[in-house]
Amino acid sequence: MGDEAKETAPASVFRAERFDVFDVHQHLSGHATLYTYSIVYQNDLPPFRDRVPYVAAIVDLDEGPRMMTNNVDCPFEDLQVGMKLTVRFEESSDKFTVPMFSPAT
Repeated sequence: MGDEAKETAPASVFRAERFDVFDVHQHLSGHATLYTYSIVYQNDLPPFRDRVPYVAAIVDLDEGPRMMTNNVDCPFEDLQVGMKLTVRFEESSDKFTVPMFSPAT
């Protein structure tokens, strides 16, 4: 095997070329667009087992980053890739507050 065969696809997928693109402490607008989603009907891991069914989603924030989240307050049949969303925050415990996204009004 030549040197070119040593690098696998996952290594190149996870390599970040630039970490300086976004300031970690940047204030964001809370607006996003639904990139993709999946309706989860079965998940045995806590705390998800008590939440099924739920929508696991990937959204594009208006500022550029893409993030994994949950989509809430929207009937499953109304979900559409490309729909505009707005963030809301849900306390998942006394230690964590989680960003969730709802349809923009």
